[in-house]
Amino acid sequence: LCGLLMLVSCGEVRSKSVTLHGHMIGGMGRSLEYTPEVEAYMVFYIIGYAWILETCNAVSHFVVSYAVCLWYYSKWDDRTGDKQRPWFAVLRGFFNGMTFHFGSLTLGALLITALKVLRVFLLIATRAMKAKDNKVAECIAASCLCCVSLLENGVSFVSRNAYIDVAINSKHYCKAARESFEFLSKNAATIAMQNGATFLLQVFGCSAVSVGGGFATYYAVTTQDRFTNDLSDHYVADPQFVAGIAALMCLSVASVFLDVVDQSAETLLFVYATSVQNGTWWQHVSDSLRAAVGEPNDLKDNVRQLTQASTAAAAAVTALEAGQAKQSYFRLFSE
Repeated sequence: LCGLLMLVSCGEVRSKSVTLHGHMIGGMGRSLEYTPEVEAYMVFYIIGYAWILETCNAVSHFVVSYAVCLWYYSKWDDRTGDKQRPWFAVLRGFFNGMTFHFGSLTLGALLITALKVLRVFLLIATRAMKAKDNKVAECIAASCLCCVSLLENGVSFVSRNAYIDVAINSKHYCKAARESFEFLSKNAATIAMQNGATFLLQVFGCSAVSVGGGFATYYAVTTQDRFTNDLSDHYVADPQFVAGIAALMCLSVASVFLDVVDQSAETLLFVYATSVQNGTWWQHVSDSLRAAVGEPNDLKDNVRQLTQASTAAAAAVTALEAGQAKQSYFRLFSE
């Protein structure tokens, strides 16, 4: 934001003056006037700043997905029976994302940034039409704003899954987004259940951490003599305000951790479905994951068919052996 403040300070200061009883009084007010070039720089800087933030968000999602994929495809430890922990998973994900897939990540971030800028423009247009009492134009702008908001949420959700596909298969953004959209369409019920569970976890987790941190802070500043004594250097005059700030800080920290949990759950579901399609899921799925998601339907059908085939083969072998034994018995007595 320092660069934006420097651009804001590039405006020319204009002072306002008033005339009172024939005398001009200057310095009654000051304002900044900008040239069209400086205004263009400010708009470009704001859009670029938003793009950088979205790129950082995309890189963080990719790193989490890459770390989960490394764990899922890691080998089993023969001594413990658990999966081996990959070394430096986060650093490896960051290195691969910045080295091999940075273009895909920035492209997804650019799409989301463009939709956000369009949404802000439509929001400003809606308020301007409302101020002018133009109901028709306000209705059109509000409808466009609603559509753009829905499109932004959809692109953001698809992009999160596209980053997972990029981490697994190293595809470019467009192909990964198309395949992730197909995956979302085929597994809508499962994904909706998973999103509902993670949403409840995020709500309850953030609420519990925020309320617990705020209550602990309020209890500390109202019972400790260090914070209640007027002569203390750490005296707290407004405990409610301090507790509220602490609750907001706890909420921000908890939301980051639970967002990692949400991205990990989405990645685990995506990579599991991918391994099922490839027929290699049984090499990577742990017992806990198998108990949580169940076995694939194709596998159940194959097991049922193999069971029926083995039963029929066993019956045929038994009948054949019985027939051979009967022939040997009659041959023995005939001799």
